Amino acid sequence: MMNSNELFYVKSGRLNVSTEQGKYFVDKDMLICTPANEYREIYIEKDAKAEFYIMRFDAEASGISYYRYVVGPPAIHAGEYARELDDLFARAADIGEPGTHAQVFDRLACAGRILAITFDIAEAKAKTPGNKSKIDFSRVMMYIERFYRHRRIKVSELAGLISVSEGYFRREFKKEYGISCKMYIDALRMEGVLKMLRESDVPLKAIAESFQYSDTTYLSRLVKEKTGLAPMEYRRKYKI
Repeated sequence: MMNSNELFYVKSGRLNVSTEQGKYFVDKDMLICTPANEYREIYIEKDAKAEFYIMRFDAEASGISYYRYVVGPPAIHAGEYARELDDLFARAADIGEPGTHAQVFDRLACAGRILAITFDIAEAKAKTPGNKSKIDFSRVMMYIERFYRHRRIKVSELAGLISVSEGYFRREFKKEYGISCKMYIDALRMEGVLKMLRESDVPLKAIAESFQYSDTTYLSRLVKEKTGLAPMEYRRKYKI
């Protein structure tokens, strides 16, 4: 049996993607392709709206399924191909199952073009000088994952961990992950706060202390900005 792969294309909004390799933000007009069994979690914040497509295919692209979703390893940007991908995914997803021979052929034609575009973009990215940091951030990311809940991590601390200057670290981190190190850590903390609100009855004060927020008023404001709801409203609405 062939292993399945999944190609995600984000038409609008932002996805938070957690894989065996790490956590990523996948923004509008971006693609990410990976073996189907590597995804642990894919979600957006509840206040947001995102539209994205998934194309699942085997190694020879002979078995293909499309999914279109509209919901409240690093991606690559579609660039000039974005409009064409919008049209291809929409066309393929609108073809009914099982469909006529002509529709099946059209679906396969869409798949072939989508994969060709993906490979072209990936190849062009690989050939572009300076598109990836020269720093191996694996040690830094493990450090962040271990300590971000227990204390406030300084960028200077992370730079010292791999013996580079703070300025160089900041530039290379953003080059590698597309956002600043502070934004990345802040996003992890907020992700943890919202998860605890959804999955536990822990008081807000304890959650704030757990994620190193100075007080509940400040945390409440951040949650409101992120979700459009006060923390307890968010808990009541999305409690698992």
